[in-house]
Amino acid sequence: MTRRLVSDSEETKRFMYLLMKDLAKAYETHERLEKRINIDNFEDEELMNSGSFMECKKSKNSKKQNQEVLKDIQESELFHFFKVVIQEITAADIEQRYAVLKAGEKVRLGAFFLSMIEFLESASSAFCGFQYDINQMIIEKDLFVYLFDIMEAYKYSDFLITKVFKILDNIIKAKNEDIMDMVRYLVEDTPLIPFLINNGPTVIESYQETQSEAQTQRPDKDQSGSQSSLKSPINKEESKIAKRSI
Repeated sequence: MTRRLVSDSEETKRFMYLLMKDLAKAYETHERLEKRINIDNFEDEELMNSGSFMECKKSKNSKKQNQEVLKDIQESELFHFFKVVIQEITAADIEQRYAVLKAGEKVRLGAFFLSMIEFLESASSAFCGFQYDINQMIIEKDLFVYLFDIMEAYKYSDFLITKVFKILDNIIKAKNEDIMDMVRYLVEDTPLIPFLINNGPTVIESYQETQSEAQTQRPDKDQSGSQSSLKSPINKEESKIAKRSI
């Protein structure tokens, strides 16, 4: 898989990123949680006979209920694989796109780049909430320094902007001990604030306001027109008198 991620074919790399995105979603759905069985429930005949033993329930005789708890995500082989991919491959591809755009070249956004950002967002959601998680690594690699300028170049891509801001949302909502430093970095050391200012909502004059302004200006024009029409005959008579005197 790693060999295909550095292939010269963007279609091959796109397929690999889509596959990793699906792996992250599957991990988050099926493997991130494990069920801890309370041993005391084996002695609970009511619960054993109810058919709901594997569910998170308890009867009046059981002391504790079965619990779904988070696994130690840091021990996941998938997490370590994703971490290497983002550090060594994804970060380089994002930086390369940034350099191309800064050089003034026009490059289409492309399905490959979008699939890479989509994978980044999925990994950010699945492996977060602990020290040195995916989000912290994204910040340490200064990816947001490049991503905001890339979004500025492709500011009409709703998909790209949505995915990048979903990563920001994951960072802010994650229960990470370093969250304050991460947010401070985003505000002070990345183009986040300039991007929001340049691309924030703008006030557009409503149609009714423009129409009312136009109506208030019309009487002035009509009055000026009528005054000019009144003056014109007088000017003609004066010119005739001047010619006769000559």
